[in-house]
Amino acid sequence: MKRQTGFTLVELVIVIAVLGILAGLAIPYFMEAREEAAKKECLANRTQIMRMFYAQQASNYNGTLVGFLAEVVKEPNILILSLNVPIMALTASVMKK
Repeated sequence: MKRQTGFTLVELVIVIAVLGILAGLAIPYFMEAREEAAKKECLANRTQIMRMFYAQQASNYNGTLVGFLAEVVKEPNILILSLNVPIMALTASVMKK
């Protein structure tokens, strides 16, 4: 008599169900980690821009932050130009989230 090797259908269904449950538990944590990474990247970019602006001021740059950003981007950004909120208020709102 031949002895068959392999997995039964029940065993395969159980393994697939366990993997599905584990994936269902892990995916929300990965999404949360992705959002946190995006926030940290945004904060790091803002910090780098402010460091560049302060370096420009140290080298006798007499313009404003809005003018500096327009020069860096090489095109005026309507959102930035119409922004009347201080930079530190923006930083505080990003750090609270």
